[in-house]
Amino acid sequence: MNKNVDTRNSPDKQKSSSDEQNPLGKINPHIKHIIENAHKGEKVKKHIDQFYTSQFIKDVFS
Repeated sequence: MNKNVDTRNSPDKQKSSSDEQNPLGKINPHIKHIIENAHKGEKVKKHIDQFYTSQFIKDVFS
């Protein structure tokens, strides 16, 4: 059997390994969104700052 065959695009392979290909699946969706879009730079930094600032305010003043 040839082990060099590319099976990445075969339909059964995609379904069975979706969890392996997406290790972020179990992370908080907000954080996951930030990580996936990290290449967008400053906009994401603002996102992160807003999220953690609001979380900090909730933790401290609630």
